[in-house]
Amino acid sequence: LNPFRVMNQAIGHRRYLYRSSIGYDSFLLEKVINTIQQIDTLYTWQGVNNALLRDRAEAAQKRAEQEATHLLDTLDEEGRRIRKQALDDARTEADKILDGFDEDMTRLQKQINDLTRANEALQFENQGLKAKLDSSDSVPILYMGDEYEFYQGEIKDLILSVLSDSLSGIPQKSRRMDIVKDIIRANDYQKLSVAKAEEIKRLLKNYDGMSGRLRQALIDLGFEITEEGKHYKITYFGDGRYQTVFAKTPSDGRSGKNNAQTVIRMYF
Repeated sequence: LNPFRVMNQAIGHRRYLYRSSIGYDSFLLEKVINTIQQIDTLYTWQGVNNALLRDRAEAAQKRAEQEATHLLDTLDEEGRRIRKQALDDARTEADKILDGFDEDMTRLQKQINDLTRANEALQFENQGLKAKLDSSDSVPILYMGDEYEFYQGEIKDLILSVLSDSLSGIPQKSRRMDIVKDIIRANDYQKLSVAKAEEIKRLLKNYDGMSGRLRQALIDLGFEITEEGKHYKITYFGDGRYQTVFAKTPSDGRSGKNNAQTVIRMYF
């Protein structure tokens, strides 16, 4: 028996015994071939090629899965973006509608207030005319000039207010004192301007800016309010002869009282 070795890195060292007998050569050759065929396919060209193809296929499949996942994520994100945009658009449109509604309501409310004041002015005027007709047999002391009244009874009330204020400077028990007092008593002095002055004092006592409530109260008293730079321009009954200004940001705590004194001195 003569042993011989077969060297192959894939299967390591193998030893085969050789016998000198009929047919043993063919048997041994077949055994060696079978042993070689049992090695891992990676040690063959076909095996290597198949492994490369398999790796490429797996890599391609992985990329395809990643791309599909990314596409799905992108679609989900786009869907969320579209839904959010639609919601934002709907809210914006709703806000526009509500803003328009608020503007219409504000405009209509202003018209109602204007008409209400106009109606009240007409009622006062009607009452004044009726009173004049009822007392047509009286002889007037004074006649109206060219100034028109901003509200019913304004001119009469201001004249009586001036007469009333003058009493403090008239000597007691004098003829002048008796006449002035008699005129005041005979003309039903209602102190309208005094009431307006007190209201102005109350409104401007703690003035720290033009709030919505203050603005409306001044409008109700006959003032028109416009903005000019750092000030509000206050116009009495729209007459450009009677204007004053309020600071938008008062400099000190006395600003309100000073504003009130100015308004009272000029208009009441």
